Amino acid sequence: MSKEKNILDVHEIETKPKTTEALYTKEQILSSKKYSRRKDVLNVVLKDNRQYTLKEVDGLIDNFMKIKEKGKVK
Repeated sequence: MSKEKNILDVHEIETKPKTTEALYTKEQILSSKKYSRRKDVLNVVLKDNRQYTLKEVDGLIDNFMKIKEKGKVK
């Protein structure tokens, strides 16, 4: 029986996320100093009722700016 418990313990450890990044709502991101100059872009790319990591937010901004540079967004 102890073997079974050990197997379960190992399985639980393997399924846990290795790192946890903080998640923020659209409202929190819009009110942050870091993104104060990007509020217009953030209002377009962020959805209400969803949480984002800062890495995701940076990626969404980068993608938006690339599209805008190509002339697809005016």
